[in-house]
Amino acid sequence: MQVNVADSSGAASAAASFFSTLSDGLAAVNQDLWPDDDRRMQELAEKRHELRKELTSLGSGEHTGIISLLVGKNSEFLNVSRALDATTKEMTEIQNRRKTQTLEEQAAGKAADAHNAAREKELLAVKAASDAKKLERIQGHGAAALAAMDMQYASEDEKAQLNLQKNLDRINAWQLSQQEIEARGFETMTELKQSYSDLAYEKLNTDL
Repeated sequence: MQVNVADSSGAASAAASFFSTLSDGLAAVNQDLWPDDDRRMQELAEKRHELRKELTSLGSGEHTGIISLLVGKNSEFLNVSRALDATTKEMTEIQNRRKTQTLEEQAAGKAADAHNAAREKELLAVKAASDAKKLERIQGHGAAALAAMDMQYASEDEKAQLNLQKNLDRINAWQLSQQEIEARGFETMTELKQSYSDLAYEKLNTDL
């Protein structure tokens, strides 16, 4: 199957662009979904600090405000503890969400890198095969030109020897069906080739 390097390169670029866009898109979507995470974490950190101070004060027997005077220090202690737990829980949820975001972005980035590396390897292999075929064609033309030049400058005896070798090579390359072999009066391909080889040698003797 013939592979168009230019088409493969275009496909690789399109695929690489897709994975890159996917990685960037995940980051953008995460930012759009939680644009205020940093600000919210700052608010929660300050709130948790104040709640802890309030719990310390309540634990030492102090009233921390009008509410503690109205409902009592124990009830207010429980209320503040619940608020502190809720604040800590929300902070943990934000942190976990950020961790998930980071892992998703890293996974998308690794997928893009792996795909790009695989496509680059594939394209290099295609190019190497194309270069090898090109070199083979060039070498084939060179060999043919050299053979023609050999014939041009060879003596009559050398030409006859070269013609013999060409004829023998052609004979050895023959592939015939059994029906064709028998139609020429032979039982096997080996006998047929041997007969024609003998004829080639007879022609050589005649030419010389």
